[in-house]
Amino acid sequence: MLDAGGLSEGSAAVGLAGDRASAHATVSTATGPLEALVADPTLGEVVGSAERAPGGARMAEQRYLADLALLSMQAPPGTESTILVAAPRDVDAGLEGAGAMIADTAAFPWLRPATVAELAAGPSAEAGALVAPVDAATLDPAGLTDVGAAAGIREALAGAVVGDADSALSAYDAAISRATSTAWRGDPEAFRASAGALRSALERLRGQVTLLAPADGTYSLGSTEAPLVLTVRNDLPIAVQVRLQVGARGTRGLSISDIGLQTLAPGQRTTLQVPTEVRQSGGFAVNAQLTTPDGAPLGDRIELQVKSTAYGAISLLITFGAAGLLALLFLRRLIHFVLRRGTTAQTDDAGAPDGAAVPRPPNRSPV
Repeated sequence: MLDAGGLSEGSAAVGLAGDRASAHATVSTATGPLEALVADPTLGEVVGSAERAPGGARMAEQRYLADLALLSMQAPPGTESTILVAAPRDVDAGLEGAGAMIADTAAFPWLRPATVAELAAGPSAEAGALVAPVDAATLDPAGLTDVGAAAGIREALAGAVVGDADSALSAYDAAISRATSTAWRGDPEAFRASAGALRSALERLRGQVTLLAPADGTYSLGSTEAPLVLTVRNDLPIAVQVRLQVGARGTRGLSISDIGLQTLAPGQRTTLQVPTEVRQSGGFAVNAQLTTPDGAPLGDRIELQVKSTAYGAISLLITFGAAGLLALLFLRRLIHFVLRRGTTAQTDDAGAPDGAAVPRPPNRSPV
């Protein structure tokens, strides 16, 4: 919704140029045409100042009706003009002024009220391009940065909400709307404070869904396929869907599987079991982070040490290989020993007389 003064050809939309007024207009932008509704600034000012107009609210009402009558009369036969009347934000409305004008819309046969959707579905006028207002006060850029960050957090959370996200986050949507009110233009310091408080509130909201780290920061795996058990907490009053991202520094000895999307009940703690495969014993540095389904972070990132005393496939292969090699070396030494004993016995028997006893060396040295 735009004011006619903010468009290069806004006069065409309010009936000051052309044959009829058309509240529905097409605005040219750098990214293509934009559908908009254009408000009549003159009629808006009449409604907004009716209570303090010269001659009283009744005179303001008469001017309001006269302007509408002229706009309706200039439309070609068989057509009608559509006019959007938007009072200023600081309107001081009363029954004799703005109230009477609203009632007039349904009281006269040549006028009829219409919804915003009906105005948007009506004929469209070419309203030109956007025009920057001259010497207009704007919101502080630093505050707008905080508001943008808060809105980004809100959108990320909306992607995780199970059910109607707009209803669940309606209070925060209202807070974002209040933070961007034009009433802050005259007080940039207060606007920055409000925007910072809004961002902090959304960051705290995002932190209510998080992982809980082990007390001592370590976790032990008792077997090669023991799961990694992690606890998550959802302090929000709504159910959310999350994704658990777990990774290890160096994946040679430890593989961690993806468990997909998980639904967390409102206000509860949930235990998640992550399948793992250990290929060697030892310690592994592991980090874990909860995210929304779209990958936006939730809560704090945790780091923990995972220790495993189980023998993986590689460890078992090395152990059995070493045992086999040791057995072969022992067998080789045994065979050499037997062969040497047999050769020594034959040599000694050959040098002795027939029937003589062959002396045997003592088992131990006499010294």
